[in-house]
Amino acid sequence: MNRMQLKSILVALAITAVTLSGVVAQSDPQDDQQTTVQQAKSPQEDSGSTSDTDSDFAAQIDKFTKRKIGQQKYSLNYKLKKGDVIRWQHDHRTVVETRFGTASDKTSTRARPEFKWTVQNVDSRGTIRFDIEMEKIKVLEQKGESDPINYDSEKDKEAPGTCLPYQERLGRVCSTYSISPNGQVVNKKSNYDYQIKLGGVGDNPVIAFPNEPIPVGHKWDVTDTVKARDEYGSNQQLKLRVRYVLEKVVDGKAHVTFTTNVMTPHIDETTRSQVVTHMARGFIVFDIAKGLITNRETRWDERVIGYQGPESYMHYTAFRKELLVQEEKVAVAAPVAKVAKKNPVPGEEQRTRTLLQPLKK
Repeated sequence: MNRMQLKSILVALAITAVTLSGVVAQSDPQDDQQTTVQQAKSPQEDSGSTSDTDSDFAAQIDKFTKRKIGQQKYSLNYKLKKGDVIRWQHDHRTVVETRFGTASDKTSTRARPEFKWTVQNVDSRGTIRFDIEMEKIKVLEQKGESDPINYDSEKDKEAPGTCLPYQERLGRVCSTYSISPNGQVVNKKSNYDYQIKLGGVGDNPVIAFPNEPIPVGHKWDVTDTVKARDEYGSNQQLKLRVRYVLEKVVDGKAHVTFTTNVMTPHIDETTRSQVVTHMARGFIVFDIAKGLITNRETRWDERVIGYQGPESYMHYTAFRKELLVQEEKVAVAAPVAKVAKKNPVPGEEQRTRTLLQPLKK
């Protein structure tokens, strides 16, 4: 058996192994022709060292495998049903440092709320409408060198002054969202003129995916606008863009990174200081089979110099972690047993049962 025959057998075995792993799609005739040309080397080309040949062969197989994996596409859609209840734990830490000349200040906050989503309806077009409710929260705040302020909604009957907005929203619907199957926000309403800020463009609790299936490496943009005032007090509409990238898919979970940028040119520092909370970046993990985000991490790190005079300075840093902790799917009725009506036994009571699995409490 000469070297060319051995190499052809190894190529066939490698392709078979990749096929069994489930990552090979239909082959491209042009690629097959290229492979044939590469295999049909002249004796001079084939007279190199064995190590060089093995290296070239390994590189070809690696390139072939990556190309086949890259051809696979994934549909990212939300799959919620009426009656579904989903609970989230958040851990949000924020530090704001400011300086005006020689005077400086530092405010730090850590909030750990728990939210509940309740799916109220899914219409014929697949539009999902759900309510967001804050069930409980723990807060720790400190300003400068003053004593820290603590609030635990499960233990404290009365909230300190700065924590009253949290207490007012407990056990009530804060916001209602309607989204398309791919996450486009169709409608949203805040009952307290208060948006639940989860990071990303528009402070939406979901992200919008492309309508069509996408491969690993695909990038897409979502834009929104926010209001701010410039250094002269005039109102401005700023355009924001979030760029998403599907980085990888592992065990049926899509890993997506995102970065936010201001697209409006030539904004002053006064205006920039008002949008630092929107300048989010991070990653999201989306369970493709469940059709639901399972966790998300978001970071902010923004510095603004001269936003209130030449000696003013602000540094805004924050970190938010969101984790899916409980998912209660709506119960589905079991098929109703059909009772035969032919030749009933005299005196026998005929009964039909319908089994319903109640929601867990």
